[in-house]
Amino acid sequence: MDWDARYQNNPGYVFGKDPARFLLENRAFLPTPGVALDVAVGEGRNAAYLARLGFRVAGIDLSKPGLIKASRLAFEYGVAIQPVMADLTKIALAPASLDLIVCINFLERRLLPVLMEALKPKGRLFMETYTKGQVKYGFGPSNAEHLLNEGELLDLFGAFRVVFYREHDNEITGAKAGIVVEKS
Repeated sequence: MDWDARYQNNPGYVFGKDPARFLLENRAFLPTPGVALDVAVGEGRNAAYLARLGFRVAGIDLSKPGLIKASRLAFEYGVAIQPVMADLTKIALAPASLDLIVCINFLERRLLPVLMEALKPKGRLFMETYTKGQVKYGFGPSNAEHLLNEGELLDLFGAFRVVFYREHDNEITGAKAGIVVEKS
């Protein structure tokens, strides 16, 4: 998908300005505000929300138009985020440097060990993305590399304390799995 074109050609926000439902529904599991990373930040809806809660947020994405809109959205809310244009598969994060990582609707399995290493002890990762059941709905990703198997998130984060987990499949939100884990 050409995210640059999608963000440029939409005068509004592709996914709206409100944070992802998964993040809102699990707000009680957020750590005390500290340093946060929004992986594949897109137009910044989750990053701006976290900044409003008091987190110092960096948002990484490959799309310059998305990062521009993310910065604009944060400014609209009277907060700031640090936009970082980078290829997520080639990033280097300092070990034990983050209190929170949010990864919504993005899956790059090779990146997960890097993310978990970057969490501080007691740091938390919130992740929700599509499962293979998604293909029947005709929206979202269809490439199997970007879709989870049933129960896969539990396997991927088996070494961490699971705070919350769910899988759901419906025609409104699609087939997704979500997890909140804490690093020991």
